[in-house]
Amino acid sequence: MGLNVKMTDIAIRVENLSKQYRIGGPQARYKTIRESLTEAAQAPFRRLSSMVSHPPSPTRPSGR
Repeated sequence: MGLNVKMTDIAIRVENLSKQYRIGGPQARYKTIRESLTEAAQAPFRRLSSMVSHPPSPTRPSGR
């Protein structure tokens, strides 16, 4: 009751595999920790600024 598996048996065979490269295309840029911290520190001020420059419209009383 033995399993006859050899280490030389091939599990996956790949032939004619190649890579494709794009030269000069757009590249993703990763943020630095400094940029992330700066954005996080500025976010409350941006929200406050947008609230001041675009205040919500006043609601009218529903009295008839």
